[in-house]
Amino acid sequence: MEPSGRGGTDRLGARVHAGERPGRGRRAWCLLGLVALLAGAALVVLVFRGELFTSDDPPAASKPPSSSASRTFSTSTTVSGPSSSLLTFGRMRATAMELETRVGTAYVTAITIEDHRMAVRGDSALPPAETVHLQSLPYELLPGLVREARTTLGVRDPESWRIDVTPGTGGGVGPRVRVTVSGTEGTARLDADATGRVTDRRAVGETG
Repeated sequence: MEPSGRGGTDRLGARVHAGERPGRGRRAWCLLGLVALLAGAALVVLVFRGELFTSDDPPAASKPPSSSASRTFSTSTTVSGPSSSLLTFGRMRATAMELETRVGTAYVTAITIEDHRMAVRGDSALPPAETVHLQSLPYELLPGLVREARTTLGVRDPESWRIDVTPGTGGGVGPRVRVTVSGTEGTARLDADATGRVTDRRAVGETG
């Protein structure tokens, strides 16, 4: 009778296990379906999110980097003492070096030289091509240009003189040097290039 009882027990366990397999399979399919449903929902959300944040307007152009702010400067110095005239040999160049140290750059946009005074102006934002380099001028030749202007342009008794140096007009043209003399008869001037060569002259009474 024992074998019969053991066989009955085995058959009952087999039926139980056989009954559990269909339930377990259904749960696996349900889990797989749930995962697929969640994946589909996530895909829909991503698609609509992309449409929501997509604009028909063209992308805004990136802003160029801002350039350095313009920094204008000016300074001057007056010479005094024995042989204080800037026409004294070597005095102009020494004074130009002093002004360069004071402003912190050799590139300026204007230089003015008078008998006892020199002044410079500049803008640090400008490229070198639009400036004058303080040490590039033939200072040793400028006193000769002043003498020529005072004696050949019809001013018999010159009362004052002035040299103005400005950047060239581009295209490889160097700085322009203008010497102006004034007296009882009026004002006259001559222009020269950066080598001291006279390029134009206007005597008293001439216009242009």
